[in-house]
Amino acid sequence: MSIFAAGMSPGGIQPAIALMRRQHGRTGVRMAIVLVFEGAGVTQAQYDQVRKEVMPDNKPAAGMLYHVGAPMANGWRVVEVWESQAAADQFFQDKLGKALQKANINVKPEVTQAHNIIKA
Repeated sequence: MSIFAAGMSPGGIQPAIALMRRQHGRTGVRMAIVLVFEGAGVTQAQYDQVRKEVMPDNKPAAGMLYHVGAPMANGWRVVEVWESQAAADQFFQDKLGKALQKANINVKPEVTQAHNIIKA
């Protein structure tokens, strides 16, 4: 489950990514981004509800390279790698924003540029 903030506007992830691009001097360049969500109080049931709605049969969304959901001491953590900001934004606008609102989840992701990706 990607956990974008339910209270964010559909383009809400864009300001965070734009800031990250400015900090790294990357504009107009397609790059992989990493989103880390730490949802204190988010339950496995909420995670499963959202994931089933936005990624039925565990099939990744267009542009999603990796998705990992795991429990943490006080909630749920999700780490995703996307091929681009545009792909992550489109997923949020098309599916994720509504699903998070239904599940009553309001968590803002930490967004960073991927430095290195190693695949098996």
